[in-house]
Amino acid sequence: MADDKNTRTILSVGAVIKDLLANDEAVKAITTRIFPLKVSTNEKLPYIAYARTACVSTATTNGVAMSGTVEVDCYAATYEDSVRLGEAVAHALTIMQPRTANGVTMRRSIITDASETWTEDAYIQQLKFDVAVGWM
Repeated sequence: MADDKNTRTILSVGAVIKDLLANDEAVKAITTRIFPLKVSTNEKLPYIAYARTACVSTATTNGVAMSGTVEVDCYAATYEDSVRLGEAVAHALTIMQPRTANGVTMRRSIITDASETWTEDAYIQQLKFDVAVGWM
C-alpha cells in the first residue's frame, strides 16, 4: 500500500498530534519527551503520552468524514508542573484551521474532557480531544 495522501485515515492522526506537540514552543519549554501510547512509570519526568482511543467514519456526499478521540496524558513530578504541561498541550492541540503532517490533515481538534490523577511517581493531567481528519 502506497503511503500517500490518498491512503491516510484517522488511524494516522498520531502523526499530526506528535508534530503539533514537538513543534510547539510552550510544550518544548517544558518537555521534548513525547511518546505514542503509554509508557512505563520509569521514564524521566516530565513527558507526554498520547493515543487514539476512538474513531468514527461517516459516509457523506463528498466521501467519508473521519473523526475520533485522542487522549493525551501529561506526566510531571509536581501537581503544578502537570497543570502547566497540560495547559501547554491544550493550547497546542486546539486547532480550528487544518494542519498537515506526514500526509494526514487534521481539520480540527478541540478539548472535550479533562481529568487528573496521580501514580506512585507522577501527577498526570489526562486530556481528551475530539479530532477530525481529511485529505488536502
